[in-house]
Order: sequence, then C-alpha cells, then structure tokens
Amino acid sequence: MQNNNEFIMLLRQQIKNLKEDDLFDCAVSHLLIFVGANFAGFERQSDVCKNLLEGFESREGLKELSFNELSFGLNKPFDGARFIEHLFAAKEAFIHLPTSSNSSFEHLLWKYRFLNIWSSILIDKQIDLFKQMNELSNLLFKISSSTTKNLQIEFLLERALSLLNFFEFSSSKKCLEEAIKLAGFKQLQLGGALGKRTQFQEKSVPQLFVEFEITSASSNELIEEPTEMIQNTKNGDDTLLEKILFDEKPKNKIQKINSHQIACILVSALLERKGNKIEKQIEDETCMAFLEEVIDQRPFWSLQMRALIERSKLEAKNSRRIERACSQMEILANILNENVKNESIESERLNLIFVSSPLPFWKVSKLHAEILLSLGCFSEAIRIFEKLNYWEDVVKCYLNSGQSEKAEILIKKLLEEKGENPFYYCLLGNITNEECFYLKAIEVSGDGNALARASLGNLMLKRKNFVEAMEHFEKSLDIQPLQPGIYFNYGYSAMKSGNFQTSVKAFHRCVNIEPEHFEAWNNLAASYIHLNQKHRAHKILQEALKLSWENTYLWTNFLLISVDIGDYESGISALEKLMDLDKNLKIDECPLEIMSIEILNEQNKEKLEGMKKSLLRVLARASSRQSFGGKLQRLHAFLKKPENGEDITQWTIFVNLLDKAFKKEFDRITIEKIFKNYKDLLNQFLELINEFKLFWNVQKLEEIKINSQLKLRIKPIIGFFEKEFGENCELCEDEEFNKLFKEIKDLSFDLIKAENVYCTYYRESNEITCGSVTCETHIPIPTFTEENGIDTKLPRGWYRIGTLTIRQDHAWFNLYRRRATGLGYWDFYTQIPERSCVGHFGLHAGENTAGSVTVKDKRCFDRLVMQIERKSTTEKFDVFQCRKCIFNSCWVVGDRLIFPCGCSKALILF
Repeated sequence: MQNNNEFIMLLRQQIKNLKEDDLFDCAVSHLLIFVGANFAGFERQSDVCKNLLEGFESREGLKELSFNELSFGLNKPFDGARFIEHLFAAKEAFIHLPTSSNSSFEHLLWKYRFLNIWSSILIDKQIDLFKQMNELSNLLFKISSSTTKNLQIEFLLERALSLLNFFEFSSSKKCLEEAIKLAGFKQLQLGGALGKRTQFQEKSVPQLFVEFEITSASSNELIEEPTEMIQNTKNGDDTLLEKILFDEKPKNKIQKINSHQIACILVSALLERKGNKIEKQIEDETCMAFLEEVIDQRPFWSLQMRALIERSKLEAKNSRRIERACSQMEILANILNENVKNESIESERLNLIFVSSPLPFWKVSKLHAEILLSLGCFSEAIRIFEKLNYWEDVVKCYLNSGQSEKAEILIKKLLEEKGENPFYYCLLGNITNEECFYLKAIEVSGDGNALARASLGNLMLKRKNFVEAMEHFEKSLDIQPLQPGIYFNYGYSAMKSGNFQTSVKAFHRCVNIEPEHFEAWNNLAASYIHLNQKHRAHKILQEALKLSWENTYLWTNFLLISVDIGDYESGISALEKLMDLDKNLKIDECPLEIMSIEILNEQNKEKLEGMKKSLLRVLARASSRQSFGGKLQRLHAFLKKPENGEDITQWTIFVNLLDKAFKKEFDRITIEKIFKNYKDLLNQFLELINEFKLFWNVQKLEEIKINSQLKLRIKPIIGFFEKEFGENCELCEDEEFNKLFKEIKDLSFDLIKAENVYCTYYRESNEITCGSVTCETHIPIPTFTEENGIDTKLPRGWYRIGTLTIRQDHAWFNLYRRRATGLGYWDFYTQIPERSCVGHFGLHAGENTAGSVTVKDKRCFDRLVMQIERKSTTEKFDVFQCRKCIFNSCWVVGDRLIFPCGCSKALILF
C-alpha cells in the first residue's frame, strides 16, 4: 500500500508525461466530475481521470489525502463533498499548466473557474485563493481580445461574481456593466408600470419590471431552447397572483433573449441583492424583478436553478409565500441529491453553470432546512442539519427550544467519537458560556482557529470586558480577515473602551465587507463624532439611512448631528420624517430650540424665509402631538410674530403664544425656586408687556383699557416677588434683579396712578384695608372718655384723608370728618379742613393713640402709604359710611356696593 507522498509523486509524474492540451482536457474533466456531483446533481465518468487516480489503492485514503491537500490549515472543504479526489486531481493538473500572457485564454479561464469552485467549498473564505484569482484575471483581461465574445462575457460575469463573494462590490459592478454592453444590451434597467399582485385588488399600483433594449445584431442571433426544465412550484395562496398582472404588458415581456443576456440579468439580481446599499425591502423588490425576468425567459438549467434558489430565499421572508419557497427548495435540494447517471443531461446542466455561481448541494439543503425551521418543522430541520454535519445549526435548534442539556450531550459525544476538534469545543463554549472551552479550542488549534478567538471575544463582550474582548477579536481577524460580524464587535468594543481611532478602522472595514450593515454605519458616525469630525459623521449617517430608511433611531441621530453642524434644512427634514414614522414619538425640544434661535438670528432674508416656513410647519405638527416647554413655546411665538403691523389675527396668535409661554416658564421657575432664573423671568415679563402694548396699539384700544389689561398682568407678578423678597425686595441683594423689579413696580404705579382706592377700617376686628393691602391695628388705649360713655375708637362716619404730614411729621395721615349736613369737612378743633394742626383723628403707625387708627406693623403701614399716595387722585380720598344696611347691602350716594352683613360697623375710605 502506497503512502500519500508516493501517490502524489506518481500522480505528478503522470501529469508531466501528458502534453499541455491533454493535461488541460484531463484537468477540465476532473473538475467537471466534481462540479456535476456537487453542483449539478449527476455523476460523470471519464477514462482519463480514472487512469490518473488508479495509482492510489485506498479510496478512503485518497479522500483523506484530497481533503488535506485542499485545506488551508483549519479552513477545510466541506467534509461531505462528493468526489473530492477529482478536485484534488484537477488542482494538480491546473498547477502544472503554464500561466502566462502567452497562455490560451480558455486554459486560463478554466483555471480561474477551478479556483472559484475550490473557494466555494471551503468553510471560510480564503484570501490566498482570491489573490491567485486576481493574478489570473489580470492576465485574462490582457488577452481577452484573442477569444470569442461569448467567452469574454462568461469571464466578465464569473469575475463579477467572484468579486461579489469577496465583497469587492464596486469592481464587481464594473465587470457586470462591461458584460452587459458586450452582450448586446443598449440598456438594462428597472422600469415601472401599473399592475396588480392580488386576486381581489381593485386599484392598480406601480410595479417593478426589467426594462431592456438590445442591439439589432444580437436580436438576430439564434435563441437556444433548454432541453430540461426545473419544476416551478405554483403559489398555493388563494389571494396572491402567480405573476404581476400589468395593465399594459411591457414591450420587452414578449421578447426572447439569448442565454448570455439572461445570465447578465441573473448576475444583476445577485449584485442587486448583495451589493446595493439600500433599504432591505426595496432591495428585495428590485432583486425579485430581475429574478422573475430570468425565470420567465426559460433559460438553461443552471440559470434556472440559481434563479429559483434566490427567489425562494426572498419568498421565505413573506408569510404568504413561504410555503411555496419551502416546496421549491425541497425540489431543488432533491435534484442536487439525486446524482443521476444520464449523459444526456450533462451538457444541459453544465451549460453556463460557472456563470450562475452555483451553490453546492449541502448549501441548498441547508437553506431548505432553515425554511423548515422558520415554519416550525423542528425535527425535520434537525434531521437535515445532522445529515449534513451542520452541528452548529443543530446546537442552535436545541438552544432555541430550551434543550441546552441535549446540545451539550451531543457535542461531548462528538468529541468522544471524532477526537479533539476546536470547532466542537467552541460549540461547547457557546452552550455553557464557559471560558475554559474556548481556551481549549485555542490550545488544540495551536491558536490558529479564528472561530475560537472570535467566540472568546464575544464572551468577553457579554461580560463587558471590552479591552480583553478587543484582543481576542484582533487575533481572530489576523487569522481570518473576512469577518464583518467580528469587525463590528471589534469596533463596538473599541468604542466602549474609548479607543475611537480603532473603532473607526473596524467599522470602516465592516461596511466595506458588508455595505448593508446600517448599525456599523451608525456606530462609525458615532466614532467620528467622538473624534470631533462631525461633518464626516453626518455624511456617514446619510449612508446608514439608505439602508434603513424607516429607522427612528438613525433619524434621531441624523437630526442631532444635522443641528450640531448647522445643517438646519436636513434637521427639519429629519424631524418631519420622524413624525411620519411614529405618530406617538415625543420630539426632543432641544434641536427645535437651537434651530429656532438660529433662524431668528439669521441675517439672510431669502434663506430665512424658506427655513422659517419649514420650521413653523414642523412646530405646528409637533405642538399638536405634545405640549411644548415655555422656552420653545416662546421661540415659536417669535417665529410667528407678524411682520405686517396691521394684521390683527396674526398679532393675536403671536401674543397668545407668548403669554402661554410666559405662564409655563413662570410655573416652572416658581416651582424650582432657582434664583438665577428669576432675572430671566422678569426680563421675559417686560418683553411680554412691551409686545402686549404693541398689540393693543394695533387694536387701537383706549388708554384706560390698556392700563386695565396691563394691571391685571402686572399685579400677580409683583405680589409673588413681594412675598418672596419683601415689599421692596429688601431680602434680595442682587442689584440687577432689584433694578428689574423696580422697573416693573414703577410701571405698575404709572399704570394705575389715576385710580381711586377704597379703604375700610373695621372697628370690631381692628383691621384696615386699602386696595389690596390689609393691616392689623392696635386697640386704642382706654381713657377717661370711655368712662363717660364716649367711644375711644374712630367714630363711624365719612372721612377724607389729608396730606401725610402733621407739623413736619411724615408718619401721619389727617382724617377729616364730614359734616352731618352740607358738603364741607371739619374736625373737632377747627372749621378749616386743610389746617396744619394736629387734629383729633389720624392714620399712622407708631404710638397707640386713642381715637385714631394705629397700624401695628410699620412695614405694613408703608404698603398702605404706597396704596394711598401712589394710587390716589389729586383730590385724595373721600370717606363715607354706610347710611343704612338692608338685606346685606350697603348703599352709597345712589350706587350699590356689595359688602358682608354688618358693614355698618366699618368705615369705608376712598
């Protein structure tokens, strides 16, 4: 029995003995045997290949040798691949074929195809193979003019697909565009037309379809008809139509095209699905339009197979179509697993198979199992996964169903049967969340397993050990650089640990590999914000929104960064989109406040007009959904302030908004009791008063009405601050605040200086009230007059208040009593009403004097003085007494005043 080295030497010797053309035929024959068995569902025989492999006596040994020779360390081919030895033989044959610019285009193209197939059966993408493919493609591009047009098209499409598999999207698109042009398309694009999708749909809506126009030369080419058709499963849903029913059938729907042109449409669908940075739902719709066109054209078997697989993957997302997707995938999986021995179908199934980027049978079966799992067919899905040795998926099934113990037993059994395997240890770590199993996987693999390091990094990430997680992710990416998910986790860990330079690099690599990863775009923007590159972050968020157009979190971030960099038009658009997306979403007021302030301060009138209208529209919508705070409501009011001074309606809206804003701010500040906010409140109040004055002037109100309205607004404010800081704010040491308060108080005096104030002295309760001020008074000291039956309190009657001075004493008001008859006034000592003598009656604070009203508290007396002096007329006050109380009413000179019962016991001063 020969060992491996002896067989390899024998094989290579046989290869050296073959001529170049024979060696090429042998290499292609070996490759097609492997492709037929794994990608096309048939077994192909070849005498040449049989002779090359006969030197190895043990088939199992040959298979093991082939697996080892086709592996890159731990990155091995799928262990269930059929006829793997033929791929190994093809490898040895292609290696010995010359590779240079003098080589045949066909020879280089088949070698490129071999590398593509080899890459597709490995567990992970292998960058070394991609480098070899790049070298070959450079040679192929150089000598492409020496071959036929069809071969050029095939190479361009195959190159586009291999670039797509390795995430080179822009280069892939360029190759596809060249192929489309070479295939004879004048144009190939998506169009739209009205149509229906359901049985009961009454109104037609726009539907996508593939719109193309071909050159006259290509339209005259012979169209080959396929000899084998794959069963296209009917949709069992009683609502959906099998196909879109267009109101007017597009012209190209009846036009047949050749197989290479159909292949261009198929590759367009694959590129649309993987390479476009657009919203997923839109991406699926555009991809489906291309796939339906391919299926309708009835192409060769390989193109049918791939189109039906991709359609099933899309339909599996739709609850009404998933059953058809499952049935279709079952049919396709059965076809690839049949391995029929029929030479008549070989050429049909192999025609353009490399152009379709075929999937091997195990991947198709896995897709079928995943659809079964989504339908709840748990046991059937597990049966398929176990048959394919997809143990990771089996473990996921058990974990999702709460059977973690069963999963653990399964993996431990595999370790006993098949020996130590880093992959099994990683699965065991996933089940138990224990670090030791990942460390064991690293040990067993000699730290050459990317999965082990990535899994340990994920565990550290769950435990929030971000720095340690970064170290493991970095080592994993060194081993296998094409891991978009690990790049994302690496970037996230770097963000959390404050290493934003690293996070930027990681997220950039993630979106380069997987452009539709909108979370990575969002985090990349966040990293740039931390690096103070906000304009760059703004552009990146725009890319993220293309991928997830209806994501409220992305739109919120876009709103904030737009406002931060001063792009208010984008900010307003973001606000409108947010309100469209979520009717119950509460809008953050901060961006609205910033934009309102900036627009109010904007000097460019033309720019201001457009933005102002847009912002007012947003504010109107937002205010109907939520209640604004005082600050934003005030800004909203000023945005609505009319420029036309005569528009009373607009003025009414403006002042009402401003008044509401002040009341909200007043309520908030008085509850919080933060002194520094009191000054802002007084400034806003003065602003409000000025705007009201302007408004009333527009209304052309009389001065007395204006003063009355202003008094109603000023009085509560003064009362609040007097209560907080004293009558003259003597408890407040802030000069600026005192100045503002004095300004408001002076304004109050100016407004109501012509108003009479009614003063009442209540004899029984010993109180005096003037206007809004009430003070307690002393009970007069008893004297001998009381013994003689004379009342020591101020007698009932009508009085007038005299000047606040008695013999240069400024602490007294004289009180002059009215005569019983006539209109004159007199006191007990003189007939001269205004005589500067002491008089018997007075209003004062100080020494308690019989027959006078003596206020207990000097500060309260000062408030009375303020009322009398500042609010009295030039004639001072008249003093009246109720003449008669009937039915709880008091009558004074023909005017009826309502008082409590017993008013005859009081003096009324006015």
